[in-house]
Amino acid sequence: MQMKELILVEYDEGERRLKLMFQDCVLPQPRQTANSRFRPQGDSKGEQIRRYNEKQAELKKILVLALKQAGIKGLLFEKGEAVGFASSFWTKRADRADLSNFEKSAEDFCNGVVYHDDVQIFKRGEGEKIKDEKENMLIQVWAVRPD
Repeated sequence: MQMKELILVEYDEGERRLKLMFQDCVLPQPRQTANSRFRPQGDSKGEQIRRYNEKQAELKKILVLALKQAGIKGLLFEKGEAVGFASSFWTKRADRADLSNFEKSAEDFCNGVVYHDDVQIFKRGEGEKIKDEKENMLIQVWAVRPD
């Protein structure tokens, strides 16, 4: 995987909002039900969970490197801090998974890099419309301020 795949990293310290744009990249392996992720029927070697974990590790490496190059070190959102999460995906694949599986996968590879754990996601935002010739995804994470 090459760095060109993460083409945008923006962090607004005042608003505490992170925006990531991955283009022409491998989309996250769609997360599925707990049973299918860990050992689907007929998958005695756990091939599906292996593929999922490999894809997550690949995307996490890109994310860590890009944040480091942007001067962002450590978690942006501390453990227990409420965050908002929005994501958008574009693919032409006919066999694509449903949106919620892609979203959960994106939340997972941000674990330990952007925020401590995805249980911190308190609010969902609406993703932006994106369409391109290449597969891409846009992720936004922000601090949720108490009213």
